[in-house]
This record gives sequence, structure tokens and C-alpha cells, in this order.
Amino acid sequence: MNTRYHKLQNILNEDIEELLSVCEKLDYETLNWKPSEHEWSVAQVCHHLMLVEKLSMAYVIKKLSFNPKLKSAAITDLWRVGTLALYSKNFIRVKAPKAVNEDHFPAESAFADIKSEWTKNRIALWEYYSGIPEDHIGKQIYKHPIAGRMSMRGMLIFFHEHLLRHRKQINRILQKKLN
Repeated sequence: MNTRYHKLQNILNEDIEELLSVCEKLDYETLNWKPSEHEWSVAQVCHHLMLVEKLSMAYVIKKLSFNPKLKSAAITDLWRVGTLALYSKNFIRVKAPKAVNEDHFPAESAFADIKSEWTKNRIALWEYYSGIPEDHIGKQIYKHPIAGRMSMRGMLIFFHEHLLRHRKQINRILQKKLN
């Protein structure tokens, strides 16, 4: 992996591991408990996070398979990543895009299945990322559905901000379950 982004990888991995350690302590009922019909369970939030990462990488893999001419992401990354970070810090509810909503993940899951799938996806992501040619680093490779095109660094920052946003959601779900 490009060593410039190794720190981002470590931060994301640590945050995912911390979330998984919280989920591991939950029994099956709590992990799959939904506060209401229109809200997700902790397990569903985890599946959403995994699906976003998986589909994002699928997009990058497909895009790079055509050997495209890539534009520099230097200026656009700052604005787009900043916009995503600001959005993630404010909890303005936005409906998940159809490709990553509850229609595409199970209604219920065991913790072991969540951990296994997420670990498999993360290993695949880092293996692929480590093989991206050096001249592609800093180029507009990834396309976020709202913010637009950004670099792999921007994608990793998005993953982290997205995880933090949904971590707050998980905290609220667990708080409601306890009350």
C-alpha cells in the first residue's frame, strides 16, 4: 500500500475493530433489535457500512479495468472530502441510496457472520489498494454518489467519516434498547 495512506488505513481498521468489539458483546436479540419499523438494527448498520465499502471498491476496480485517463484530485479532494466530513459531523438524516439500503442486506445476522464478511471485504480492499500503480495515487479514481469524484485517499476518508456517522447511530440504537 502507498505508505502515505497507511495511517488512514490504520485509523479505519482501528475504528472498525472497536465497533466490532462493541457488537461482539451484544446478544443476538440486541444486535438485531430495531427501534422502529423504519429504523435499522445494529447488525443492519454494519451490513450497510460493509456494502458501501464493497460497492465502492467494485466501482474503482471496474473504472481502473478500462485504463482510463485520470484527472488530478488535488483541489477537488479538499472540497469534496471537507463537504463529506461536515455532513458526517451534523446528523441530518438522509435516506440511504437504493444500492446500499436494507433491500440489499439481511434482516437479521449473527455477529460471527458480520465479522467474517467484514474481515474478508477489508482484506480484499487493502490487497487491491496496495496494488494500485503509484501514478494513480492522487487521481480521481472514486466517485461518491453525492460529493463526486475523488482520490483513493478521499475514499478512505469517506469510509472513516461514514463509519463515525453510523457509530453515532449505533450508540442511539443501543441507548433506546437500554431505555
